[in-house]
Amino acid sequence: MNNHVFETVYKYRTDSCGYTKETLSTCGTDVYWISRVPATLKSCYSAIEATYDQWKQLAEGYQYVPLSSTYAGVAQRWLLVHSEEAYAREILVLRKKYLKDSTREQQALEKLKKTAFASQQTAQKAIDQLAESCQYLSISDINIVAVGFFDKKGRPKKDAKPDGYHYYVAANPSCSLDTFANMANTKGKFIIATNQTDSQQLPDDLFFKYYKGQAKVERGFRFLKDPQFIASTLFVKKPERVEALLFIMTLCLSVYAAIEFKIRQALKQQDLTFPNQLKKQVNNPTARWIFACFTPVQVLYVNHRPQILNLNDLHRKVIGLLGNAYRKYYMLL
Repeated sequence: MNNHVFETVYKYRTDSCGYTKETLSTCGTDVYWISRVPATLKSCYSAIEATYDQWKQLAEGYQYVPLSSTYAGVAQRWLLVHSEEAYAREILVLRKKYLKDSTREQQALEKLKKTAFASQQTAQKAIDQLAESCQYLSISDINIVAVGFFDKKGRPKKDAKPDGYHYYVAANPSCSLDTFANMANTKGKFIIATNQTDSQQLPDDLFFKYYKGQAKVERGFRFLKDPQFIASTLFVKKPERVEALLFIMTLCLSVYAAIEFKIRQALKQQDLTFPNQLKKQVNNPTARWIFACFTPVQVLYVNHRPQILNLNDLHRKVIGLLGNAYRKYYMLL
């Protein structure tokens, strides 16, 4: 099977939600697919956590290690991908989280050290539980100290024996650099999988390119979550109506994407720009913003003849970029 056939006919791309035993078993070996492997999968996390010496260049800002796997009874090729951009972003989050959580664990230790326990066993159990729960803090030099107390008020006599003892925990906290390094080792990494095991039919770079193409579709359908689209007000129960609604939405998205592509292409070809939401001149405006700019445009009928109102220079620029077919609708021909 050549790459073109794989791309146009047999290729399914999903996110990690589609990577399940049921789905993969249903696809079998007759349908080729590409999917991100969920990091919650034990074998995936083990691969991400492991250390590799030989990383290959995949694309600008990306390196990878080829792996193989058999999940849900399906032989697969895996690519362990490391993204420099994702690593830089995730390492900042990790540093903040490490500082916050290690501080929280240290505060818990300090609180425990001030707590009086009725017995040595209770104090030991409490510090053991805390030490076990700590992910960022290492607790060493643990010692249980007995401190006597007197029931009567006032200063006790010099040779008086305490009426009982309270037990306190003494310990030293520390943060291991190895702990942070192990956590940092997993950042910026993810795994993509395919059941096309022949790397000649689907080279690694093409494999990755097809997976990245999924982001374009996801960005396109992002408008469904926009409150202005009011998709939440649409409710259909029958499967046939769900399919019909999905077809209409996909068709609308295709038109949306085509208009956006045509405007951006024309702006670049003619070396023109369009002001974005921040009034900055750009050559890649979104179709959503352009549609918003056309909101004031209205049609007024006078004696059954239409007139276009509120059409300004920016509107005329966009209409001109789209061509004569659009000029006709706005009566600019």
